[in-house]
Amino acid sequence: MFNMIIRPVKIDFKEEDYLKKVNKWKKKWPKLTIMPWKEEEKMDNLEFMEKFKPKERCIKDFKYWIVCIRESQTTLGSAVILLKRQTESVGKVLKEEAAEFPSVIKWYEETCKEKFGAVKFNYLIMMMHDNFVHYHAFPRYDNDIEIFNEIWHDDDWPRAIDFKKKNVINESKLLEILNFMSK
Repeated sequence: MFNMIIRPVKIDFKEEDYLKKVNKWKKKWPKLTIMPWKEEEKMDNLEFMEKFKPKERCIKDFKYWIVCIRESQTTLGSAVILLKRQTESVGKVLKEEAAEFPSVIKWYEETCKEKFGAVKFNYLIMMMHDNFVHYHAFPRYDNDIEIFNEIWHDDDWPRAIDFKKKNVINESKLLEILNFMSK
């Protein structure tokens, strides 16, 4: 146990023994971070972020992060970037999770530039209502974009994004954007 993080050592334990031990330790030390036995568990245990519908709205899945389309398209391609592990503080993001984050941002920005012509990006991390690490990501546009039988306008350009503006679009249009971004 280093830095209150428990990682499985598969040569020393069987999965059921590991789970028994970590459950016992978690009761004794509630602030422990328990890493899953199987990597694939990370995508299966996303109940804490269900508000963002990660299984339905996933644009791109990384090892530690998931990029989901936002229901409110404040600007075209607005997304939420979620850590797949439930933790309430950016300060508790693990080194390996933090190391992957620049690749996630690079993919997101390149995708929005290539697909929609985004010129800048705004990111917000507040965690006031949803107490787990996630970033709201907003591509920014200096011109209107005509795509998906609609004209998209960045009302706040060149000021900071007003993410409170709701531009909730129907589910079929949202899926059309998601599919276009994930190609």
